[in-house]
Amino acid sequence: MDLRFYILRRVVVIIPTLFLLSFITFIFARPFLPVYGSFSNGYLSFLSMIFHGNFGTISTSIFTGPFIIGFELYFPVTVEIVILTVILTFVIGVPLGTYIGSSRIKETDFIARIFSLIFYSMPLFWIAMILEFTFGSGIGVFAGLFGNHAGLPVLGQGYSSTTNVPWISDQVSYPTHMLFFDSLLHGDFTLAYISFLHLIIPVIALTLSILAIIIRYIRAGVIDYSSNTYTRNAVARGIGQKRVVMYYSRRNGFFPSATIIGLIIAYLLTGSLLLEYFFGIRGLGFLIVEIIGNIGANGLAMASLVLVFGIIFMIVNIVVDLVYVILNPEVNF
Repeated sequence: MDLRFYILRRVVVIIPTLFLLSFITFIFARPFLPVYGSFSNGYLSFLSMIFHGNFGTISTSIFTGPFIIGFELYFPVTVEIVILTVILTFVIGVPLGTYIGSSRIKETDFIARIFSLIFYSMPLFWIAMILEFTFGSGIGVFAGLFGNHAGLPVLGQGYSSTTNVPWISDQVSYPTHMLFFDSLLHGDFTLAYISFLHLIIPVIALTLSILAIIIRYIRAGVIDYSSNTYTRNAVARGIGQKRVVMYYSRRNGFFPSATIIGLIIAYLLTGSLLLEYFFGIRGLGFLIVEIIGNIGANGLAMASLVLVFGIIFMIVNIVVDLVYVILNPEVNF
C-alpha cells in the first residue's frame, strides 16, 4: 500500500471518530451547554457552534475571555512539562533498558523488575508527594542538598521573582508562553534557572510514573532481538558484543516502544494536568480545574476542550504510526 494512501486513510478515519466523540460529549455536557429544543436540534446547534468557531468563553480566577485565547496562553505550559519529561524519560530509559536487556546479571534484572512494579503501581499524586516531602523547599528531608536548606520549590513557576519584565504579563510569558524557554530566548538566565528549579519535581514525578514502562519495553525488545539469528551471526563474524547491542539489538528493540509513544504522550498530558494544580502551575490543567469548578458558566468551553484533546491524541497517534513505518519499512501498512 502506498504511504500517501495510508496517510489519507488515517486522516479520513478522524472524521467519523470526531463525530462520535462530539456526540458522546454532547450527551454528558448538554445540561451545561447553551442549546435548547429537542435532543437532535440541540446536538445540531452544538455542532454548528463548533464548526463556526464558537468554542465558548472561559470565566475563571486566572483568565476570563474566549476559549481560543485561554488555550493558546496556558496549553504551552503543559507542553513545556511534557517536552522535558519525554527528554528525561528517554535519556534515562533507553540506555538503562538496553543495559538491563543485554546484561546477564540476574540481580540487575530483578532490581529492574522491582523498580518497574513499584513506580508503575504508585498513583502519580503519591509520587509527587514523596518527592515534595523529600526534596521540597522548607519541608524536604534532603532539602539541604541544594544549599542553605532551601530545597526545590514546590509551588508556582517562578514568576514571583519577576519585576518590571516587559515580556511577562499577568504571569504569562511571551512569545512561547513557556517561562523556561522564553527566559532563554530573552537571555534572562537567572529567571531560566529559577523556572527550571520549579519544573524539577513535577518533571521527575511524571518521568518516574512512565520510566518503568519504557525500561520494560526496551529490555524486552533487546532480549528478543539479541536471540535472533542475524544478531548471533554478527557476533560470530567477530563484531563486538557492545557494538551488536548498540547498533542492532537496541535499534530494533526500540521499535516495540515506539508503538506506545502515543499512549505515553496522552498519559503525560493528562498526568501533567493533575500535577499542575497540585503544584500551583498555571497551565491548562490548572485552568481546567477552575473551569470545572464553575462548569455552569464554562460548559461550552469544557466541551470544546474535550474535542481539542481528542484531536490532539488522534494526531499524535497518526504521527507515531508514521514514524514507526518510516523507521521499520518491513511493516505492512
